[in-house]
Amino acid sequence: MPAFDVHGAPAAAWPLVADADPPTATGPALASPARLCARREPGLGLLLEPDADLAPLAGLISTLERIAIRFASFKDGRPFSLARILRSRFGFAGDLRALGAIIPDQAGFLVRCGFTSFEVAEGFDIAAFQRALRRFPLVYQRPWGAAGSIMERRHAAVSAAARLHELRARYSTAAAFDLLAAAVTREFPGRIALVSSFGAESAVLLHMLSRIAPDAPVLFLDTGKLFGETLRYRNALTALLGLRNVQTITPDPAAVAARDGNGVLWSKAAEACCVLRKVEPLARALAPYDAWVTGRKRHQSAERHDLPLIEHVDGRFKFNPLAAWTRADLAAYLDTHRLPRHPLEADGYLSIGCTPCTDRVRPGEDARAGRWRDSAKTECGIHHPAPLRVAS
Repeated sequence: MPAFDVHGAPAAAWPLVADADPPTATGPALASPARLCARREPGLGLLLEPDADLAPLAGLISTLERIAIRFASFKDGRPFSLARILRSRFGFAGDLRALGAIIPDQAGFLVRCGFTSFEVAEGFDIAAFQRALRRFPLVYQRPWGAAGSIMERRHAAVSAAARLHELRARYSTAAAFDLLAAAVTREFPGRIALVSSFGAESAVLLHMLSRIAPDAPVLFLDTGKLFGETLRYRNALTALLGLRNVQTITPDPAAVAARDGNGVLWSKAAEACCVLRKVEPLARALAPYDAWVTGRKRHQSAERHDLPLIEHVDGRFKFNPLAAWTRADLAAYLDTHRLPRHPLEADGYLSIGCTPCTDRVRPGEDARAGRWRDSAKTECGIHHPAPLRVAS
């Protein structure tokens, strides 16, 4: 069972908005946007009732650090729905706490819906609650929305682990071209896609694919925030290489309108912006496939230093044919095959993403140092599984 942050009732130090509007005939009390803006200090949070209307707070949810949802009864499923909506539709990435009537065997579903912690009802023995959590592992129960019970998923994971071991043993010394060819034509024919940013160095892998299977699907994420040079480079490279199945993937317009209507979410919550414009669209696009190919390399950043050639992440195999390639290797390939560089590379952009979050790379820096400059953020999220959010 995932670890929860369990609290007694209620933690007074956890700041929630207290000056809420009075209840109305149509709904519970909610903090007004005006008052919320006026009191936006560090740690500010919001307390929601099970039947809360989130629409009045649509523009503010992503700026909050914490939200609590009250459970009036353990039989009331509305808080679970609110949590899912906050995570998926509004892009809330902060601490999400359940308050009130919670019972131990709901813990797994709390995690799956995005809760990070909960406070048990007043007078409840926390130690007894924690012991009970360990007695309800939900191993056999088939939860709503899941492909199977945890036991069934364990069997699938064992099978995937065996396949991964087999693939790694078979291709541990394979050259990049040979690994890509094997993945596309032999191991996952018709069930694999190459995901490309059409950024710096992207031409190498795309050129290889054009020699192997020009009809293979290439997924390109157009976030709506890309450089015009990237879009023109995509068009030119697609035509030059004769790629016949380049698919442009875009964010859901309704989700963008609801969660980033003014287009500046990147400046307030970069993680939420990446989830909205990259992670969610790519997850939908990859749904039909069992495997995908990336252009990541170990030299790009410290986080990618140990990147394997083949992975199994989030239920899908990932091939990284260029993992061991250096910048010199890539330059030599581009020169040998007379492939055009991304037009921004000559201006110091060595890793190219969205316009507001991409900067030039300084001499001596990692190739990805210009991404999310002056921030702890180093990845957009598409190369990390989206685990259920659990407090440590």
